[in-house]
Order: sequence, then structure tokens, then C-alpha cells
Amino acid sequence: QGLVEYVAGSCQDMCPELERYERTLRGITDSDGHVYLLESSLGETDHNRMVKEYRKEAADSVVEAPSALRPPKVLVRTMDFLLADVIAMAYQGTMSNEERSTWFEFLSNRLRAIRKDIKTQNLVTPATRGLLEQAVRFHIFAGWYMTDLEEFDRNRKLNDDRLKDTFGMLEGHYRDLREQDEPHPHEAEIRSYQILAGLGNPGVLRKISFVRHDPIMQNALKIFSCVGELGVLSRRSMTQGACNYVRFFRLAKRPHFCKFARS
Repeated sequence: QGLVEYVAGSCQDMCPELERYERTLRGITDSDGHVYLLESSLGETDHNRMVKEYRKEAADSVVEAPSALRPPKVLVRTMDFLLADVIAMAYQGTMSNEERSTWFEFLSNRLRAIRKDIKTQNLVTPATRGLLEQAVRFHIFAGWYMTDLEEFDRNRKLNDDRLKDTFGMLEGHYRDLREQDEPHPHEAEIRSYQILAGLGNPGVLRKISFVRHDPIMQNALKIFSCVGELGVLSRRSMTQGACNYVRFFRLAKRPHFCKFARS
């Protein structure tokens, strides 16, 4: 019954050196066979843009060396790069459907690798909490941004599963950091997303006790209640809740709900 020992990462790059050279030498930049232009400059693989990939074959069975694990400050730098140089591409409006699919697959994989580094090192800090909150926002945004692509149908469940995994890790962060009297300035926002992503599931209401009275959460709860009254997610007759449709759309126009829809 020995204590679990966690490895502290020492990698100072967004992608460990060994992985960068392995991927470059085999002529691809991803274990799935993708050559990501997102990691290239002037047609050449750019080591300064390479981001650690999530590797399925070593996902749970092999403990990575410290040199392959990124400490919190490097994980933050990696997320800053992804936000500024990759996620932001969605707002430029110039990607083809194929490029959008590649964009999603790349980011979903790299964010999963960030979560894995956090979990492997058992990191629970305000910095890693912020990383997970950013990941939640990405997966919600991706669910909206990619929804018109037929190619996204096969990735929709994957995106939902990644979102649930991230919510789960955040719950541990909120709990453990609260015991250290650490404030959570964005918990109400994230919990409201969890409520709206779980419409029709009363179980999510047990998770909001600390932020129930926040205005953002109050609006999410009103929408949750209104959807239940409408019977949209149950077998109830639509006519039973028809009188509440006006109320639903009034709520949906409020800023906090629109923020969720755009996140």
C-alpha cells in the first residue's frame, strides 16, 4: 500500500526534444500520420512551433520521463501559443472545410496531451486550473464552430467526451484549491457551461452549491428549468410547454447565454 510517487516535469519546450526529432526523422509530425502545417514555417518543420502530441500507445501504461513532461509554466506557454496562433485561426474565416477538420483534430490532440501532463504530475495549481478552464471553452466553441461540417459527425462524441473529461478534472481542482482557500474567479462561468451542456440531467445541479447565487449561474439555472418545462429533452408533449417558448428565447438572448454560445 505504498504512496504513489509523481514525476515532476523538466521539459522547457512545448514539445520534448526527443519527440521532436523522432517525428521529424520519420517524415511526419504526428503519430496518426498527419503532417501538420500548423507546426511548420516556410514548408519546413519548425521546432519552435511543435507541440507535444497525445500518444495513444503510451497513454496509461508507461510513466514518462521528467524530460518529456512540461511543468506548469511551460504548459501555460503552450496554451498561450495555441490560443494566439492556432485557435485564433477560426476567427480569420479563411479555412477550408478540410483545414477546419485538421484544425480541430490537432487542437483536440494537443489539449489532451496538456491534460495528460497535468494528470501525470498530479498538478493542482491555479495555473493548471486556468489551463483546464481554457480547454473547456475550446471544446464548447469547437462544438459550435464545427457543427456544419459532415466530417465533424464522427468527432462530435469525441469532442463531448473531451469536454466531460475536462469538467471532471476541474471539479478536483476546484475542490482541492478551495481547501487551500484559493478563490475561483471563473467557477460560476464554467459551472454554467456545465449546466447548459448537461440540459436534462438533474445530476449536474449537485455541483453548483458554491456558485448557485452568482448572476451567471442564475441565468443558466433559469434556462435549465425552462428547457425542462418545455419537455424538449423528454417524452412530454411539446404542447404542454408551448407557453414557455417565449420565456426561453428571452433568456437565450441574455449576454451570459450568448457568451456560452460563442465560447
